[in-house]
Amino acid sequence: MVLRKAATSACPKKVASLVDLANLPSPLREFAGQSQMSHLAFFVRVWSYIKDHSLQVQDPDLPSRS
Repeated sequence: MVLRKAATSACPKKVASLVDLANLPSPLREFAGQSQMSHLAFFVRVWSYIKDHSLQVQDPDLPSRS
């Protein structure tokens, strides 16, 4: 995953916390299939799961993207 240079230079501590590995608790380990993962990688894994299983619900109050 590529992070923009401006984002990494503006707030390197915030970016580092997204990319650093974190130990996952047991329920999240079962979901991710790994014991350690970065916050950013876990976020991407969750959204992939949501998209793959059609779990995102369209809010009727929001305009459609078509």
